[in-house]
Amino acid sequence: MGSNRLAGIRKFITDEKERTLSNIRNGTIGKEQATGSLNTLYQLAADIHDIHYMKDISSTIALLRSASDNWQRQGALISQTIDSAVYRPGIK
Repeated sequence: MGSNRLAGIRKFITDEKERTLSNIRNGTIGKEQATGSLNTLYQLAADIHDIHYMKDISSTIALLRSASDNWQRQGALISQTIDSAVYRPGIK
């Protein structure tokens, strides 16, 4: 797979993850739909063998699953926790 194609896939994963987190914050999507979207992104990361993206998305899914029933209000907390991670996708 070419480096331009890998870069495009990584950008797509990053953009879609941010969109999903934004939709969690504003209540546009439900918890199950957000988890499904993140699972799809995880599969894309696995297909390109990017362990860092896989770990990042896995952590986000774990935080979402552990969120209480008031998860929409916790969307900002989930985003802040992910944003403070040691490795942020797209940043090397």
